[in-house]
Amino acid sequence: MWKYLLLLFFMSLSSIASAQPGGQARDDMRGKRHERIRLARQAFIAEQLELNKAEVAAFFPVFWSYQEQLEKTKREGIRGRRSPSPDRGVSTMTEAEAKAAIVKLQQKRKRLADLNMEAENKYLEILSAKKVLKLELAERAFRETLWERMGRHIKRN
Repeated sequence: MWKYLLLLFFMSLSSIASAQPGGQARDDMRGKRHERIRLARQAFIAEQLELNKAEVAAFFPVFWSYQEQLEKTKREGIRGRRSPSPDRGVSTMTEAEAKAAIVKLQQKRKRLADLNMEAENKYLEILSAKKVLKLELAERAFRETLWERMGRHIKRN
């Protein structure tokens, strides 16, 4: 129960003042906010999966490494792709360009699926199969909690 209270404490710290600083101060605030969310996420997952200290110490370095790889893969190819039109330039593509874009998208999806399988196999070396299955549910519950919390914060401001 104390872990859940710790999660709520970290999430309550994420509220920010209405006046936004600029430049380096904003980057520092963003970094601190991301770190608080990361700590809250870790506490939430550890509580939901009922991890002991040894499991926490072994699991989270692998988990965060996987998360970094996942984010890097998701960001690949995003820059320079944006277009002001709602269809993101699809209507101006030739058929060959569209096919090439589909192949590239399929490769990216395959890489993401491969990363997921690789991570799950690593997790199975550390955790029981039940806990690995519960991980996805815990992640989803954390995102929902975070979005709900952010929504309440936005409504107050």
